[in-house]
This record gives sequence, structure tokens and C-alpha cells, in this order.
Amino acid sequence: TLFLPVAGMRHRDDGNITDVGIRGYYWSSTVSESYSYNVHISDSGALPDMANRTFGFSVRCVKEH
Repeated sequence: TLFLPVAGMRHRDDGNITDVGIRGYYWSSTVSESYSYNVHISDSGALPDMANRTFGFSVRCVKEH
């Protein structure tokens, strides 16, 4: 079972933390210059996106088999 809490995110401009309990933002390992792919998770589903890596998103470690 995969558990992904909706921990919110830290904004890069002012350091404020928002969306706690509403959305989860998770980085992927795919990088493109100063951007990385990520996924936003909420009660309406999961949305893939790209964002500047200066945002504070969660990281979910996955063990390789």
C-alpha cells in the first residue's frame, strides 16, 4: 500500500507553507534544467506538472528491487 500524505508545499518566494491537508506535492526524479517533474495529489486526483526546483515539495523514497 502506498501512502502519500497531503503535506502541502513551501513557496519559493516567501517560504510560506500552504495547502496542508488539501494537496500533496511530490517531486519525481526527472530533471530539466532548473525544473523538475512533479505530481499534485488532491481529493480530485493526481495531476502531473513541472515546477522550479526552488519550491519545497515532498520526496517519497522508493526502494529499488
